[in-house]
Amino acid sequence: MPAGAVCDTRASQRRAAAWVKRVDSEAAHHRGVPPRNSTCRLYSAAAGGDVTTMRSVLRDDVGRAQIAWSGPSTGWQPLHAAAYSGHNVAVQLLIAHGADVNAAAAQAAQSRTTLMCAAEQLGRVGTRDPDFERALQGKFACTLALLLAGADPSVRSPRFGTAVELARAKLPPD
Repeated sequence: MPAGAVCDTRASQRRAAAWVKRVDSEAAHHRGVPPRNSTCRLYSAAAGGDVTTMRSVLRDDVGRAQIAWSGPSTGWQPLHAAAYSGHNVAVQLLIAHGADVNAAAAQAAQSRTTLMCAAEQLGRVGTRDPDFERALQGKFACTLALLLAGADPSVRSPRFGTAVELARAKLPPD
């Protein structure tokens, strides 16, 4: 087979893959969910604390539908990511737009509620952290915002226990 034919075959495969990806993306857009094997824009912004991007995504129905999107590897929703990262403003914005504060991760191995994600991080802030005070305040504020919005602290995960037990387990030894 000539070398040009191999290149044409590979180019055809790339074009076909791009077409499938575009069709999948367009179909998902009309359903209001991100396409398969993609990162949800709202989830990425929540994990990074990018409130400006979050506000722009949440302006339309398609963006608001992403509030309940679950990541394929963890099953976490955007609120899980924001709480785990300690982004209080992002947590409050998602709650204001109707995010479920008692949502548990869809994946059994990651069966944490949003409150567990926030509480776990309380125990992980080390005193040697150069930004200790600010990090602790952000993570505490996330935990408090979730509790004030109605997150249930008594929910027990088979793997992690309750949010309080999880936070205690992550505390450094005395």
